[in-house]
Amino acid sequence: MSFWTPEGSKGVSCAVDGKYLILKFSLKGDFGASSSGKTECVAGCNSPLGKTGLKINLNCWRKLGSKIPKDDVLESLKQPDGMENIKANLSDGTISLKIDTTEEGKEAASGKNILLATTRCPRKLGDTGCTMNINVYHAPGAEIDMSKVQALDFGTNITPSVSEDKSTLTMIVDTDSKPTKSNKTYMLASTQGSKKIGDGVHTATINIFCKEKEIDIPVVPTPMDVNEKSRGFQYTHDGKKLKIIVELNGNPVTSSSGLSLVVASSTGQIADTNVTLSGSVYKKNPDSKEAAKSAAEKDKTKSKRSTVPTYSVVKKAVAKAMDTLDEDSLTRGAIRKHVAKKNGWDNDAELKKLVSKAITSLEEDEPPSDNDEEGEVKRRKNE
Repeated sequence: MSFWTPEGSKGVSCAVDGKYLILKFSLKGDFGASSSGKTECVAGCNSPLGKTGLKINLNCWRKLGSKIPKDDVLESLKQPDGMENIKANLSDGTISLKIDTTEEGKEAASGKNILLATTRCPRKLGDTGCTMNINVYHAPGAEIDMSKVQALDFGTNITPSVSEDKSTLTMIVDTDSKPTKSNKTYMLASTQGSKKIGDGVHTATINIFCKEKEIDIPVVPTPMDVNEKSRGFQYTHDGKKLKIIVELNGNPVTSSSGLSLVVASSTGQIADTNVTLSGSVYKKNPDSKEAAKSAAEKDKTKSKRSTVPTYSVVKKAVAKAMDTLDEDSLTRGAIRKHVAKKNGWDNDAELKKLVSKAITSLEEDEPPSDNDEEGEVKRRKNE
């Protein structure tokens, strides 16, 4: 039984066991305060269940600031009252909800949906301090197909799955499939951009292609590295299916932008084949806010430096300002403020230095000299 995390959910994992839908989450979860500021989120999920036709609306919360329940309290939890087509079980602080997907369901009070499973209203979970509300529903007349439970939009000819402990990503590519010509290459499989892998954490960007129309991949029964340049990517091939394997708990590398942590990356041909695997698997950097702020500051500084006016330009602007402004306004500060506003320059220490130099030169009625230009060249080199 393989669990995955629906996109956008908070701590909720799903799996299918025969006719049963299994939902599970930890009662020790903490996803921050609610908008009201009175409670904090323990777990939540409000999304379609793949392409099965079912939708999940699950919320679990506790009072803001209350203590996370201890293990002995959690283990004493019994089947909560008011559950319709839901069997609850608790183990190691994680609650599992078992739902029979073959049940006929009941019409919701609004008449717009059919409730397959529901608590009808918020239900307290024993002495844990947690409260849960859940509805699993579908549109009237909808055909429920649980085989499409993990039907993620993952591009072309790639089927992803994540192990139950969320440590391994496996991507299956059908090598019997005919490659599609794309410019000068033949595309065998592609995520067609960045796609969530289904664990609620990682994102993948994968392109598998070759320069020839015929795919040549030998049988590789045991996992081996994609190539010497790849990091974290392994593969096997049984003659029909190419299996790409990524260990998600490896040592990630911070991306150049600092916004993400790269778990695996690959470029170049897969060893002993004519097929190229280009892509990466990454997750959000928990320090990304600081990284984004740092990157923004760097961009701002870079932009600022690129627009610093030269001395000769400043001197011309100052001369014009001295001719334009009233005598009462001919203070160095007023002149600097005027030229900064007029030309869109930052009224900073650098401009202050240039304006001061220009005013001194103009007051002494000295014509521009070669030394000015030489000094300007030196100043720009020092920057």
